[in-house]
Amino acid sequence: MQNRFLSFSLLIFLLAFAVSCEKNKKQKKYIKIERKTILQKSKPKKPHIRNKFSEHFLKKFKKNVKNKAMLYPNIFFVEALHNRKEISLTFDDGPDKKYTILVLKILKKYNVKATFFMTGKRIKKYSKILKIIDKEGHLIGNHTVNHLKEHSFSISKYYRDEIEEFNNILYKNIGYRSAIFRPPYGIISNKEIDYYGKKGFKIIMWSIDSMDWHPKFKNVKNISNQIMGNIHSGAIIIMHDACNQNCVNVRVLDDMIPKLKKLGYKFVTVETLLGIKGKL
Repeated sequence: MQNRFLSFSLLIFLLAFAVSCEKNKKQKKYIKIERKTILQKSKPKKPHIRNKFSEHFLKKFKKNVKNKAMLYPNIFFVEALHNRKEISLTFDDGPDKKYTILVLKILKKYNVKATFFMTGKRIKKYSKILKIIDKEGHLIGNHTVNHLKEHSFSISKYYRDEIEEFNNILYKNIGYRSAIFRPPYGIISNKEIDYYGKKGFKIIMWSIDSMDWHPKFKNVKNISNQIMGNIHSGAIIIMHDACNQNCVNVRVLDDMIPKLKKLGYKFVTVETLLGIKGKL
């Protein structure tokens, strides 16, 4: 009788223990989920994009440019390798008769110096805007004459027709040639890097893509979150001042610049950021 009582008591104890363990397990799981929810809420949300130009493309691109930066540390730059809270805003594909002027007003409002990678064909069209950019202390970069995505030219012909000719156009307008080059679409081979490096150029890429070119990012919140969520000391940020009619970059700048300044970041040209010569 006593043995039966002990067995029954042991069974009751084991059942109670099992229930207690399950309860603790659920509580821990709930706490973990709650903590994860809090952490997610504290981070800026980024748009979820899925296509060939999204996560896979960007990861591959970043890996590719970092490898090139390691191979050509004195020619090819993705970011500044120092801990100073300095960053560079760069604008591609201008000048634009409407949006470049608006961008310049925002930069002047916050006393920010930037770097503009322009195309020769647009300089010919909007040379007055080029002169305003230069007068206001911004740096001009070489982004070729025609911004070609694909071509069958030899490196020497492409250099002569697109890069050297851009500098000739620039010199005629503001009296100096650019020593910094950004390839259209970020496409450049190791042979080209070596060739342009020997001609005295520094290749300037970027560590933060604002994604302002992507249709899923065509609003202030998404572009600002993309930049703010990836910001770091020594960052080179790519944006565009030649936009279509839905361009929101001016409002992005007005939203983002004061926030970054409040965090202690200083805006400088890539010449200052990287400690290189911007002019030939």
